[in-house]
Amino acid sequence: MVEVRNSLLAQGLIDAAEVIGIATRLATTDPTVTSSPLVLVVTQQFNPSHVAFLQAMVASAPTTVIIAATTRDPEASVADHVDRLAGSERTTRDRPEANDSSGVVPTVVSCPDHDEEVREVTRRVVALLEAGVVADRIAVFYPPAGPHRAAIAASLGAAGVAARGQVTPPLHGSVAGQVLRALLALVSGGLDRRTLVEISRVAPFGHDVDSAGMV
Repeated sequence: MVEVRNSLLAQGLIDAAEVIGIATRLATTDPTVTSSPLVLVVTQQFNPSHVAFLQAMVASAPTTVIIAATTRDPEASVADHVDRLAGSERTTRDRPEANDSSGVVPTVVSCPDHDEEVREVTRRVVALLEAGVVADRIAVFYPPAGPHRAAIAASLGAAGVAARGQVTPPLHGSVAGQVLRALLALVSGGLDRRTLVEISRVAPFGHDVDSAGMV
């Protein structure tokens, strides 16, 4: 293995271990490398070759938060890994405290129908914008199925509010999707009369066709 690795390095090729080694040296010796607060999520036991790099990151970070998964299986525990990274100077919280949301008051609004729901959403979005809330901080969640998506987009557009997100139905549920699926069936299955009738029925500006194939 040593000979193979040296051969790769001689050709200018670097393996994963060497990349980690270079990053570790830069993190510990290069004064131009700066670090920000670090959040390290440990969900499983990591590769021992990464320990030095992670320790260097933790040592250079002004603040480090380590989030570790818990398990009753000692063989799968990450406690030893966390100890090696954090050392003895640490504060442990078994259950993180909830964020202080005292400034946010939940509001439940009852609307008589779907149209009023959409109007209420639009009114609230406009009110937030007028109050100075940044648009990127406003989100509207709705069921994936149903008329909410297009109705909300149309209502916000009428109010002069640009909305981002999926505002068109997926292809498989649209008329174009049904026609495309039928056309592909013609290519793969031949000119089946029933498929032609289905295309005539669902295609835009098409006509209803009866069971006898008459328009």
